Amino acid sequence: MRLPSIQTLLFSSLLACSLSACHFLKTEASIQVKVVNAAGEPLADAAVLVQKKSLGHSNEQGLVTVSAQLPYDEPILIEVNKASSSLFYAPFFETIRLHREGDHSFKIQATLYAVPLQNAVSTLPQVPAATPEPVDVPAPASLPPSLESGQPNPDSSATVPAPTPDTTLPPVDTAAFDPEKDTQKAMELLDGNETGAHLITVYVSSGQSLIGEASVVYGSLERGQWLEGCTTNPRGRCTLTLPGDMGQDGIFLLVRANGYQPQTKALSLAHGDRVRVDLTKGESLEVFTILKRYQTAQGLKGVKVKIGGKELGMTDAFGYFQSPLIKRDSNLQLQLEASGYLPSEISAEIPAHGAFTFVQHFQNTEAPRPRFFIVPLIQSGTLHEDFDWEQELSAGIRQQVLGSPPFSEGDLEKIGPLLRKFDLSPRQLDRQGWQQSELTSEIEFILRPHLILQDPPLLELSIIDQRGEIQAAVQSILPSKPESRQIRSLLRRLSSELAQQLPFEGAIIEDLKDGFRINLSQDRGHAIKVGDHLSIWGRLFEKAAQPSSWGEIGKASVAAVGAQSARIKIDELRPQATAALGNTVILDRRPSLPSSASLSLEIRDSTDQKPLKQANVYFQNRWLGASDDKGRLSISSFQLQKRGSLTIIRPGYRLLREDLIPGTRLEWVFSMQREAIPVNIESQPSQALVKLNGRLLGRTPLHIDIPSPGAEAQLEVNAGEEFLPFQQTVTIDEDGIDLTHERGVR
Repeated sequence: MRLPSIQTLLFSSLLACSLSACHFLKTEASIQVKVVNAAGEPLADAAVLVQKKSLGHSNEQGLVTVSAQLPYDEPILIEVNKASSSLFYAPFFETIRLHREGDHSFKIQATLYAVPLQNAVSTLPQVPAATPEPVDVPAPASLPPSLESGQPNPDSSATVPAPTPDTTLPPVDTAAFDPEKDTQKAMELLDGNETGAHLITVYVSSGQSLIGEASVVYGSLERGQWLEGCTTNPRGRCTLTLPGDMGQDGIFLLVRANGYQPQTKALSLAHGDRVRVDLTKGESLEVFTILKRYQTAQGLKGVKVKIGGKELGMTDAFGYFQSPLIKRDSNLQLQLEASGYLPSEISAEIPAHGAFTFVQHFQNTEAPRPRFFIVPLIQSGTLHEDFDWEQELSAGIRQQVLGSPPFSEGDLEKIGPLLRKFDLSPRQLDRQGWQQSELTSEIEFILRPHLILQDPPLLELSIIDQRGEIQAAVQSILPSKPESRQIRSLLRRLSSELAQQLPFEGAIIEDLKDGFRINLSQDRGHAIKVGDHLSIWGRLFEKAAQPSSWGEIGKASVAAVGAQSARIKIDELRPQATAALGNTVILDRRPSLPSSASLSLEIRDSTDQKPLKQANVYFQNRWLGASDDKGRLSISSFQLQKRGSLTIIRPGYRLLREDLIPGTRLEWVFSMQREAIPVNIESQPSQALVKLNGRLLGRTPLHIDIPSPGAEAQLEVNAGEEFLPFQQTVTIDEDGIDLTHERGVR
């Protein structure tokens, strides 16, 4: 029996369902993939996996079309890989999402970059059974004592084992890369010249035996989470890529294989790019305790681990406890105690035979307040008004929107250095998101203010998540003659409207006779009301032979709202699922609409007809949604029951208004005219004069929007007579001119 992977056992930080979960929330989806190499030539026999389940292989033209039942409104992982005895193909990944209304067909082009191997065996893992999406779970710092000894587990969070170099690597599969035979793109990707990534080869053995199908995951003390690594081939070897931002030290590997005790190993890149891990035969107990906050999952320290009432130790600073299991004749009772969290106590039976892994999610007693990062104000249009909009709006947003529940502002002292570390500008952040970076532990959302200088001015606030997708938006006309008091009042109203759109998260805090009590309430700013719908997330039980996992277990609705909490009643539960204390609840802000025809809106650039992402669509000033990567937005015709004004707003483009007549057609195409580009320039020293095509724009640090100057422009940055002027021809794209952080002028 193959050891269940961590991906099978752990709840996704994005709360994604597995392919076998959420049966009552699925629909049929069609996915067409074209697989090509770096030269654009088709690749045959490449495997396409959906949620880690293989669904087909490409033909001679590199094409494959697969169909699958997939859940709504959850990230679906598409993976394309190709096994080869002479080449290593870097796998391709893409995430898609199915909406309840709209087209469920997708076309994806997957480019696989290849690196030649010498005497190589394919390092691609064997295709596993259907499992949940890869999960981030905190990495252990040390191993606790065995259950047999019964000694408490000392807190190891303060001491990290010193990394030790491996000097005895097995003389097999030491594949070398030949840069002369590979594409430049692949070499940059794999040797770190482009991304700073590090390619690590892991050898797993037990004495003289090499271990295949061993699962290798990695994590860093700085980030404190597990990330998916690789699975060893029959010769005990696999290769994983460490992101360049992980640093040289403080990296840990966790290796697990069926029939062997899991092993952690400290890794230092200073000691080379190969590591050997030696496993011991036996069975172990593993406990992972996780504290969930929106898209972020962190280990929960200090959870007591007991067997039969006898305390064995506590989870360490990364929420991990591991110990070998001795032979036993009967089941054992495992208890976890987490003081100050929900649930405060939880128990499970350890079977009389076999290893046992237990994963438990916990919640704070109070609902978490989502943390925001405010990007600089985007201004478009022109209005000759002697008023400092940026200062007034920035101060007002901090005070009226983020200054009280349910919102909060992220720690700028931590966010600033991380932006510089990843060389990200605020504009890049709100466009591309910040998944798979340390920023996920600091902010849940971005708040992007957009001011359209017309008569009268218009203010738009957009909330953007870690994937770079707009989750909520509001807009309102500003007073023609601005006054601070009026602006503050307007921002308070917009804050309330945003709260009515966000899917706030909370937890079940009390079991009642007629339902449950949750820690979301009207007085705390969650804009919750009787009749609102929620999804409940907890432990899912699959087939008897499989371990439990985490996912959506049912639906509920709000029955009553109090000052500090609300009462809910269960509307629907999955088979074998039980709602319980500590389960996560998520407000479902999507409108409950009857089944009706779907309208498709497509938004393009008027010049080159390329699709426009993040274009907010309003009907009669009510936000309907934002366009996706393909410039599309699907809505129900129920939302457009009568004639009205449709407004489309996107930074850098002229505001578009059109009178919409319901029932005239089901597909609408809108073209937006580019109006401005963003210019973000920083310099050392600051206060340098910036000119574009000879026109003075201002002094650094400069963050403004200007009319589009064309495809290219002459940029000049001059810091005075003591410094040589910076002169360069810059290419203008959608992101405008961005010379900030590491790209700043020096």
